[in-house]
Amino acid sequence: MKKISALSRAMATALTAVVLASTFSGCGSTAKDHSLSILTPSQSIEPLINKLTAETPGVTFDVQPYFGAGVSVHIQERFKQNDLPDIILATYAPEGSIQKETLLDLSGYGFVQNYKASVLSNLSVDGGIYLLEGPSTPRGIAYNKTLFAEKGWEVPTNHEEFISLVKTIRAETDILPMTLPGLYSGTYFTLMSELSHCDFLMTADGVTWAQEFAQGQASSRQGFGTGIELVKDWANAGVFDAAQVDMSDQQGIKMLINRECAMTYLVGGQSFFLGKIKESADEFGTFPLQGLGSDSEFCATNYGIKIGLNKRLGEPGNEKKLESALKLLELFSTEEGQEMFRSSEADILPLAGTAARLPEEFIPLNETMNRGHAAPFLYPGYEDVLAVTGEYLREAITAGGDLDGVFELMDSIRQNTIQEQDTGNALAVVSEDLTEEQTARLVVNALYATGIGDIALCTVQRYTPGIRLAAAANGKYYQGELDTTNIDVPIGPRYNDPICTQDMTGAEIKQLLETGLVVANDAGITDYLPFISAGLDPKKLADGETYRVIFSPSDCGEKSPLEKSTVPSDIVWKEFWREYIIGLGTITPECAR
Repeated sequence: MKKISALSRAMATALTAVVLASTFSGCGSTAKDHSLSILTPSQSIEPLINKLTAETPGVTFDVQPYFGAGVSVHIQERFKQNDLPDIILATYAPEGSIQKETLLDLSGYGFVQNYKASVLSNLSVDGGIYLLEGPSTPRGIAYNKTLFAEKGWEVPTNHEEFISLVKTIRAETDILPMTLPGLYSGTYFTLMSELSHCDFLMTADGVTWAQEFAQGQASSRQGFGTGIELVKDWANAGVFDAAQVDMSDQQGIKMLINRECAMTYLVGGQSFFLGKIKESADEFGTFPLQGLGSDSEFCATNYGIKIGLNKRLGEPGNEKKLESALKLLELFSTEEGQEMFRSSEADILPLAGTAARLPEEFIPLNETMNRGHAAPFLYPGYEDVLAVTGEYLREAITAGGDLDGVFELMDSIRQNTIQEQDTGNALAVVSEDLTEEQTARLVVNALYATGIGDIALCTVQRYTPGIRLAAAANGKYYQGELDTTNIDVPIGPRYNDPICTQDMTGAEIKQLLETGLVVANDAGITDYLPFISAGLDPKKLADGETYRVIFSPSDCGEKSPLEKSTVPSDIVWKEFWREYIIGLGTITPECAR
């Protein structure tokens, strides 16, 4: 094996790279004028595209995928930079002002009327509709319907009845009244926020409060006060148990099936739930979270896919592209189109009068949603407080601590966030926008800078029809500050795993660069991702000599041909990536040579 010299280690910021010519062809600049560029965080859009192109000859698409470490952050940054293709898919909607600035108002098109009024209400921005909604997965409380019937327990219709039911279960049985996936601290934050939605947060005043809290001008007590009071009632009645602290969604569902609990808080694992209940002789059902008094129920949902059109499609000269894009949205707004985006039977379509089959167990949650008592679970805008608040609540609930202390904690975190925004909390600065090619080169340069090999190889994201391949280098950096939210955007998944190495001959390295990383999916479809390199010039490698190659963990994961042949190092990729970027201080195009 060739020895690593001190000189080669010092080349961290002045590296050579070999890029396959086709690697970056999906960025939009090489697309034909009549092609519709489309940004997608998943490949679920593919069936919709295929159907439209089959029915409408001449319509073509330039797909720009992103499967990196910061899907939502990357898409939100592209919104803020107004660096958007013709059609945009996202999970979280950007703030209203950005939607109005970047997206086409769809409210005047007939297919918008296909959606439920409650869905349109959640999507509305000052009366305009800029994004359309895909299927969403409901969250609620699942219960053993057969056990309830045997015990004579009634399904609660408000908070008071729920508390009474919990006390009854505690008094009459040895089983847990309810399990929660306490393994995830976010469970406790979302429980608090969902119970608050049963009251204040679903009102117009609640919407105003959220805006003021985001600006640091309102106390968290006003918004989440009701939720905390209801959580206290849950705790006093015996809902919470120490056994739940390390429990996952699946563990709670299994306990429900095995009659070890009467109910479970169904935050995730809806598909798993549907699969497990088929194995049981018991029948099961769901009901929403309940507030005080009647008509106070609330059903939170996950963030389903959203789709919108670039505002420029409404400008003169883009009539043909707009016509094709509207056909795609019209298809998306049908039962057939929406079915293409369902991840499981539990997903509820946002269309009015939908005839889509829904498992009986989820009908009560759907009815709650149809009454307008639903919203996506609280996450955007609360990233700074979510994890810490969840941990505080979990500790306070399980150890009998002061739940009211959460308000001071949240207010303090929010004020610190605002202060940091005002004073700056940058980890590094990007001097000017980098292209996707430059950003990918930055990633492979960082791999080589570890100094644990002679040459670094890194795959680059591209669109591969029929198969989802997540590359080691994704997206791009924009001019401005990098902080903990966006510093990881360019790297791929598995970033918490170690960087890997493998000893290969020069001939093997050249062959890998020529073929790319070839991967097959479960359906047997095979495709590849191209490699770029840093360090030694691949053209000058001796075919018979052995070199140590450095790989990102994203290229060595499950189903990768490299998985079993590479050796993990003691360097965690995400940790080194951040150290490298922070060490550079100012990121310039020169850093991506």
